[in-house]
Amino acid sequence: IGDVGRCFVTRDCLSGRNASGRDYRTVGHTLFYRDCNEEIIMMNQTKLFALVGLLLIASSLTLFVGAANMSAQQVFALLFSFPDSDFVIHQYRLPRMLLAIGVGAGLGLSGVLVQGVIRNPLASPDLMGISAGAGLAATACLVLYPNAPVAMLPMVAMAGGLLAAGFIAVLAYWSKPTP
Repeated sequence: IGDVGRCFVTRDCLSGRNASGRDYRTVGHTLFYRDCNEEIIMMNQTKLFALVGLLLIASSLTLFVGAANMSAQQVFALLFSFPDSDFVIHQYRLPRMLLAIGVGAGLGLSGVLVQGVIRNPLASPDLMGISAGAGLAATACLVLYPNAPVAMLPMVAMAGGLLAAGFIAVLAYWSKPTP
């Protein structure tokens, strides 16, 4: 249908060699000749570097902004010298930034794994009922034991999620579903 550099976009799903004897392959609706592979790899690397750059910029901005705004000189001086009086950077902002990156990566990974297992690009991690099991356990804990310590609630929710996952695994083993 169109020419994009040396790659040709088509709606046909062909593979092999064209009339001139050139090898090609199709991915989705895009026809790639062998000399396009380097361009595709370069495009993916460029996107990856851009996303990592945006992550570094956004995460470094979280070190400057807060209840007490700090200048770049103050942040860098406190970040690389470890004074005893510095509490804001080392105890609040830096751990919060690292935790946000880790939690975001974990949530993204869980979403990708669920989408890969279910083979549905629109699937979400709550589709299998694990988060519902965690919520049910937490609610049951609050209703049945209203004087329970607050620190116990995350542990009960985790146990409920694991119990729901085990229940789903047993059901899947017994029913032997096919994709």
